[in-house]
Amino acid sequence: MELIDPFALPAHEFFKKYSGESLTFNDLCILQPRTIDFPVSSVSLKSRITRNIAIKTPLVASPMEDVSESALAIAVALQGFPAIIHYNLEIEEQSEQVRLVKRFENGFVKDPITLSPRDPITRAMELQQSTGISTLPIVDGNKLVGLLTKNDYSGRKHSQLAVGERMIPLKLLEHQIVRMEELPEDDFQRLQRANDLLLESHAGVLLIVKSDCNIDSLVTRTDIEKSEAYPDSIKDSSKSLLVGAAVKTELGETRERAAELIKVGVDFLCVDSSHGNSAHAREVLGYLKANYPGIEVIYGNVATAGGAVQGIEWGADAIRVGKGVGSICSTSQVSLGTRSQITATYSCALGVRRYCAEHNIEPYIPVISDGGYATFSAIGKG
Repeated sequence: MELIDPFALPAHEFFKKYSGESLTFNDLCILQPRTIDFPVSSVSLKSRITRNIAIKTPLVASPMEDVSESALAIAVALQGFPAIIHYNLEIEEQSEQVRLVKRFENGFVKDPITLSPRDPITRAMELQQSTGISTLPIVDGNKLVGLLTKNDYSGRKHSQLAVGERMIPLKLLEHQIVRMEELPEDDFQRLQRANDLLLESHAGVLLIVKSDCNIDSLVTRTDIEKSEAYPDSIKDSSKSLLVGAAVKTELGETRERAAELIKVGVDFLCVDSSHGNSAHAREVLGYLKANYPGIEVIYGNVATAGGAVQGIEWGADAIRVGKGVGSICSTSQVSLGTRSQITATYSCALGVRRYCAEHNIEPYIPVISDGGYATFSAIGKG
């Protein structure tokens, strides 16, 4: 029999009791709701970062300068949640950060880096150093003619030679080449079959070619091993790691930035502003949804239910909450616009849930609480 604690309040009653006050995380204690009669293994932390993008851990790495770049994005995506690459980079640099994440773990590598047989060996060495990729298809035009791995040359001994002099020729690669028409049409079954062929081949890479021997894509043993080592990693339909990128509220600059980010395969964008409820933010959000309807967009930051609902009406796929609460944030001192994070999060989440229910929006728009989390207990409360 469960006993009701007379001093415990459900969340809605707690916040109603302190209506008009701005509460901190330390003002709230979470009581054990009931006897724990289930194993930890049965607990699922799956959630959504946007309306249609699922994640396995309910966290996201904010777009912080010098922090949220490719290294962090890869590390956290392998653990089940995405990072948002910050925009304090040149457009090409931010796009390259996204590209590095998308290339880290793939199912089918649809645009593999290739070399010509006429390229110098030093070019292969440069690519290995800059990208970490050591197995390169060799093409003449787009026709596959060979393969070069790090075991096929010595930087000290062969740096003066051309790739064609050290590559494995096509006639020796029959065990690791498959034609597109030999694979199933279904994407999942095709990848599964390609992986099986690779694992049986004793090779490190399986090259997939079209009927004219032009290279189409490849799969690698390394990617299979990464997938097995990190079962909670989050991936897109092509089995690349998920990653987002931030854009400014300056429409002129965002036009070019968004186009490049989408070209390299970014999974979602974040309109990143300390004050989301502005004409500039609305303009950028409207532009992105009108010109790239397939891209999911996070909108923020806001701190009131009205601001959150406004973002949904403007087309947002997720709402980001938090004003003036971060450890290095100066919004509260500069613009006086701030609100304690737990009150802002609850208010916005409640407003969004009610709006989605009233307008039959399913699934509900996710609310992301951004900033002010100094302890693990604060994460649990938020």
